[in-house]
Amino acid sequence: MKENFRIAFRNIFRNRKRSYLTISVMVFGIMFSVMGLSYLDGVAESTDNLKYSGDVLITHPDYPVREKSFSLSANMDTEKAVSLASGIQGIKTVSPRIRFGGMLYKGDLEKKGQGFGITESDYAVLEFDKKIYAGKFLSFKDSTEIMVGRKLADELSLSLGDTVTILTSSRGNSISALNYKVTGFYDLGNGRLNKSFFITLSAAQDLLDMAGTVTECLFFLDSHERALEVKKLISAKTDLLVRNWQLIGLNGQMVSVMAWARRIMLMVFCFLSGIAIVNTMMMVVFERRREIGIFKALGMTDWQIGKLICLEGTLLGFCGALIGAILGGAVALFFSIHGINFGSAVERMPDAIKIKSVVYFHFGPGILITGLLAGTAAAFLATLLPVIPGVRKAPSELLKE
Repeated sequence: MKENFRIAFRNIFRNRKRSYLTISVMVFGIMFSVMGLSYLDGVAESTDNLKYSGDVLITHPDYPVREKSFSLSANMDTEKAVSLASGIQGIKTVSPRIRFGGMLYKGDLEKKGQGFGITESDYAVLEFDKKIYAGKFLSFKDSTEIMVGRKLADELSLSLGDTVTILTSSRGNSISALNYKVTGFYDLGNGRLNKSFFITLSAAQDLLDMAGTVTECLFFLDSHERALEVKKLISAKTDLLVRNWQLIGLNGQMVSVMAWARRIMLMVFCFLSGIAIVNTMMMVVFERRREIGIFKALGMTDWQIGKLICLEGTLLGFCGALIGAILGGAVALFFSIHGINFGSAVERMPDAIKIKSVVYFHFGPGILITGLLAGTAAAFLATLLPVIPGVRKAPSELLKE
């Protein structure tokens, strides 16, 4: 086998220009494959949908049709919703919330924003330890505190300690307004998401006249894969609407699209790279037809001859895939540190897609290995196409040609 590798490697340099051109095509194909896979994984990691939907979401049956208008009439009893987690293994966190719309006022300035009434558990769920850039998290001993998103804070020229007024509609559709003290500012990485504010759940219940009720209750599991199983267990215990994360908004579609996008991208670039290998090996078989005929006349089998030529084509693909994976990995590493800023383009996306404005590529050995193996496999399969019919010819026919 070692001798076969030595011969195959030496044959690569019998036509250096053609070999270098073939390797170059493979390099670019695998480089863009690695970059594309890193980007798609980065997009998936930049999406915060599950933090706002949970693995399992419980709401009033009418909530989905009233959600966009921030109607509070479709609510449910807090204790009843939270108690549904009892007896079910694998539920890490239960997060009852109220989501509502309102106007924030500071002096003569006013801005519209989306409000959330949250519990202490949401500090970890929403990763506020990484998102708060000034001030601190809410104190649940003080129901008059508010945290404001970066964009909303900038538009209202807010500073820590300022007093803002929330004007909104209560559950009974009456006007409600209360003052709050700004205790912290956060950045969720998206201008649209940063036009939001957070107060404690009890403060939201007082503001909205929703004592003892919430609009949604999120269950976070130890494994996303158990969402459907837990959803069925909870559904059997209640008449409330229970949805697993794949059925909420665009979550399921995004997972499916990302998976298919990865496959299609890898297949397209490997196919294009494989065309170069096919073309090169066709020329190799054509140019060496007399050599193949002599080898067969001397007693070498089709398998022995085909193995040598296939090894040559596979080595070409491996060299190109290795260099491409390294170059693509270098680009992915750069953008995993610096990211790509899509700015306001992200803000025009539907509310169901909560993606950060700056997307950081995902860099890891798994993507590099995938690119290397895919390129090598594509080269091997592409080599078989011209080699198999070429070595099956009779020695007399090859020597005659």
